[in-house]
Amino acid sequence: SLNDDKPHVVCCIINTAEYCLDTIKQLGEKYKFDLHEEIDTYTSLVSDCIDFLVGYLVSKLVNTMKVAYTATYVAQIRQQIADIVPQVRANLSSVKYFNRFCIEFVKSFIPKANIHICRYTYAEIKQALEDVEEIKKLLLNMPSVGMGIDIYNPVEYDAFVNETMGKYA
Repeated sequence: SLNDDKPHVVCCIINTAEYCLDTIKQLGEKYKFDLHEEIDTYTSLVSDCIDFLVGYLVSKLVNTMKVAYTATYVAQIRQQIADIVPQVRANLSSVKYFNRFCIEFVKSFIPKANIHICRYTYAEIKQALEDVEEIKKLLLNMPSVGMGIDIYNPVEYDAFVNETMGKYA
């Protein structure tokens, strides 16, 4: 189990695995060794760690959505993202792993968020659509949350968020 203030430990594991991967690749090239098993082991470790971080954030957000009224759960989601994503970004030494974390998070969160426009009144339908649009904005801004400046997201990330969230709007 991961404490709220400790996602940096998993990021350190990713950073160490990345260093090991780079070193193993260099040794294999230099001495003509076949180190594919070792490379696969560390690649798998990185994937498992990213999956763990994604699962951690998704579980916090899905639990938030279960206990909150629509008008407040978006604010709670915003707060959870603001609490966790900057820690992950600050503690990963490679942007490629942070980008991967963001994409994997969206892939995992959207289906679990169970966003449905199945309300009965006009006001409730309007609120649900506003919530979907707000969550989309949160996800598009997630890579730069807590930085104080906007950064350019990878094109594939923006396209994935827009395509995925477009199904609900």
